[in-house]
Amino acid sequence: MAIDAQKKADLRKCIEENFNGVVCYKSISDVISPHCAVRWGGPLGNGITGKMGTLGIFGTLRDTIEGTSQSENNIIALSSGHLIHENVEAVLSVSDRIGTCIWPANSSDNILDVSVVKLDQNVIDRIQTVILNERITVGEIPIVDLRYQPVFKYGAATGRTVGRVGVVDDFRLFDEDVMTILARGQRTNKFSNNGDSGAIVLTRYGGKLHGVGVIYGGCLKVPNFQNIREETIAVFLRRAMDRFTNATQKTIELDRI
Repeated sequence: MAIDAQKKADLRKCIEENFNGVVCYKSISDVISPHCAVRWGGPLGNGITGKMGTLGIFGTLRDTIEGTSQSENNIIALSSGHLIHENVEAVLSVSDRIGTCIWPANSSDNILDVSVVKLDQNVIDRIQTVILNERITVGEIPIVDLRYQPVFKYGAATGRTVGRVGVVDDFRLFDEDVMTILARGQRTNKFSNNGDSGAIVLTRYGGKLHGVGVIYGGCLKVPNFQNIREETIAVFLRRAMDRFTNATQKTIELDRI
């Protein structure tokens, strides 16, 4: 576990001199699995309120202005803007902190945003990813093509679910279009449930994997309607990320998944 090369060499020499036979060395990550790994699609909580949601995806924070220095630790995670806001600790459990939220501000207007959590350095080695080996495109898909588009997501509460986007301009949240999503298959299925806030809505379009939304909530209750559909509401990922960039002069480069 020593980082210094000379100390590591001295330790190995000491061990080899005191034991008979062949001594084999393995990375600790090859023999011990963290009890509480940090993974996209897994849990992420608010360290003050205890509210739990989903860690949507990992990424790297980069300065948009050329010539500015990069911070040593710039690995971030995205979640939902209504789950956690800036200066609040992000946790996996009461005793397991993973970082601090740096965006958005604590405001009732932030529910259309993503939360940006800067991960602690000691958390980086605990990151686990789902192996699709694809990079996500975050360009906006034209509304006419997004309607009824098949989508899927990984959430901390319901895991992987598939659905289909509704007519995106039939519902607005704080004067901005959001998308509604219905689960595919049986009518009783849900695309999302409590604890899935922050999950990234994904779709395949034009031969690429696109991130189109961030789960906000569900169970859309429309007055005077008997048959309430179990719809999921998601905000547009590209618009939320653009608001972050415009305010901070930093961009987010999403990881492969």
